[in-house]
Amino acid sequence: MKLVTWCFVVLSSFFLGILVMFAFYVPNETYKEELNIVRTTDLSTPSESEKKCEQFNVSLKEALKTYQAHYPSKVITSIEVDKKFGPYYYKISGKDEKKEYNLEISTKTTNVKKKADRKSKEKQTSDYRAIRRKQQYQKFKRFIRNY
Repeated sequence: MKLVTWCFVVLSSFFLGILVMFAFYVPNETYKEELNIVRTTDLSTPSESEKKCEQFNVSLKEALKTYQAHYPSKVITSIEVDKKFGPYYYKISGKDEKKEYNLEISTKTTNVKKKADRKSKEKQTSDYRAIRRKQQYQKFKRFIRNY
């Protein structure tokens, strides 16, 4: 009886797979001289705002020079171009052994939108672990005293 059930499950899943394959038919790819027919549909049409390509007045080199002026001799770890609200901006991140530095520079002017310094994640976790160890030690001392 188990063999019959097992065979039924395997065969039914195979035939369901075949059914799905034919329902979502995608033509086979050929790599020789045959013509490939591919059906595609574009579900979205680009709007006028998407068709416009925004021009940056500040080049990446100028943004990097601005970063180096604010944080000389700091290693750059990442550079991004992002847009929250309003115009695009360069987001440049760097770090040294103790701190992480973030600078957001407008692409229209070299104005700094946001400047942030904070402890590096490694330093934050080591400080957190030290605090946790101290708290656990205090709890252990109270437990021993009460015992």
